Amino acid sequence: MLGTAAQTKRAQAHNKEKHPEKVCRVVTRQLLYQSSNCCLGFQAEFGLFLWATGCARQTINAIFRCGLSVSYESVLNCIEHLSRHCDTNTLAHSEEIHGVAYDNLNISTSIFIEQRGSSGPAKVTSGTFGVLYGLRNARPEHMLISPIMQRFRKSEGLPPVMPLYVKRRARNKSAYFF
Repeated sequence: MLGTAAQTKRAQAHNKEKHPEKVCRVVTRQLLYQSSNCCLGFQAEFGLFLWATGCARQTINAIFRCGLSVSYESVLNCIEHLSRHCDTNTLAHSEEIHGVAYDNLNISTSIFIEQRGSSGPAKVTSGTFGVLYGLRNARPEHMLISPIMQRFRKSEGLPPVMPLYVKRRARNKSAYFF
């Protein structure tokens, strides 16, 4: 019923930019919240979105008063719950075959253009974070490097790659280990 009300058949055939199914999901969740204040699916997601995009605490609480979000304290509780859930997933994946990736992160601490001396706090905080993820359908024999390198050496059309080596001096001779 909501889908029919949100878009006519003619609009559905010609419309390429609007997505009424998103609006229908929001309306459905708002209606569920009206019938029970224990159903906070949209409000929790929207609160997390507001927090992640840098919305001020007072703004999140004002939107909470309108019934569109959970309170700022509840958003922090959701973040803590999500953090514990991610830790549990990471522990589960660490006991299985897994991969690790690293990426850099830059967090801006100010939206204003200011001149700061060298003694002031930095406007950007930088760091590196790791992500551990499970590898689906992987087996230990898939992780052996020697078959991978053999296939690489036999393959045609690939540019030559300079192998990594370690130089070691032994009795005035240099040995390279590939």
